[in-house]
Amino acid sequence: MERHGRAVDQATIAYVISGEIEPLYDALTPYANKDGGFGHALEPDVRLADSSILATTVALQLLAMCGATCDNNLVANAMSYLAGTMQSDVDAWQIVPENVGDAAHAPWWKFKDIDGNMINPRAEIVGYMYRWPGFFDSSLVDKITRDIDGYMTNAEQLEIHDLLCLDRMLLSPGYPTQLLASQSSKFYELAKQMVSTDAAEWDHYGLTPLTVVRTPDHPLAPVLRLAIGENFRYLATKQDGDGSWAPSWSWYGNYEDEWKIAEIEIRSKIVADNLCLAHHFGKRA
Repeated sequence: MERHGRAVDQATIAYVISGEIEPLYDALTPYANKDGGFGHALEPDVRLADSSILATTVALQLLAMCGATCDNNLVANAMSYLAGTMQSDVDAWQIVPENVGDAAHAPWWKFKDIDGNMINPRAEIVGYMYRWPGFFDSSLVDKITRDIDGYMTNAEQLEIHDLLCLDRMLLSPGYPTQLLASQSSKFYELAKQMVSTDAAEWDHYGLTPLTVVRTPDHPLAPVLRLAIGENFRYLATKQDGDGSWAPSWSWYGNYEDEWKIAEIEIRSKIVADNLCLAHHFGKRA
């Protein structure tokens, strides 16, 4: 991490281990744009300097982790950006902007019909509406929340990223208690079915126990206790000699020069994720 780690990943580790919060704010600031959103490859798979919902939600995940409040400028500007970029005809967001192709990016990050974005990132953003209230009209928050509740009521299975967004929503402070009680049982039953507990499947992109259960107080932690221990042992076997972990994906020959840079940054992010997980669960990193 000292040689190749991004400052934002180093600051994330420092916050989790020692509670140093200002370095994390400082490290996030260069990724912020004047419109309040985030870009500049904060999400390494999208190299666009311009703001995107994708990069902005990545920033808000870090700001939520460190307990930032509504009066934090990074939070307030990002929430205002979300409010200003919502498509009011569908109450949803394009996860990447139309000009995403102006810079290198993973082949799956293309500008698409917004109908495919009704849960990811919508549910995650709803969680932020409750965590940091006041940036959206309460009637709109209620409407989108009801929409998502209807989706969850009828869902028989979930797409991976939809599941992660819904999980962040349900874990958000301020989320309505009555809805949480009615939604949690079904959601976590679906999530339990989707998480792979077979280490033979973990070399491929998918939901491992530690992809979902990020802290010991997660609702699924007791159910997946044995699989979580196995997941840590698996990670120990996959760590490369330089201390990093290789991503389980690539850009499949697209933007080969830019991929070399992106891969280094992805490895940095994975190191930060895994060291933070080890700290949360009391494992030796």
